[in-house]
Amino acid sequence: MNMRREERETVMELTTSWELKGREEGRKEGRKESIIEMLEHRFGKSTDLLTAVEAVQSDDVLKRLFTALLNHADREALSQILREPAA
Repeated sequence: MNMRREERETVMELTTSWELKGREEGRKEGRKESIIEMLEHRFGKSTDLLTAVEAVQSDDVLKRLFTALLNHADREALSQILREPAA
């Protein structure tokens, strides 16, 4: 297949963009899984926090939850993070 240089560059840019997006999504899902594991360990498997975290789409909120859990935040502090609007 003979592609012109511009076409090859466009294909490479799209591929790189998709790869970066995939990595970003993978990190977000990994962070969410870690948060869920920490919540289950601290508060048990049946908690409203678990349901709320599973619905989170914002990476910023996930990062704040992760940090709060590392700092031994209580349920109320975690709930507050979940209620705040995403940045």
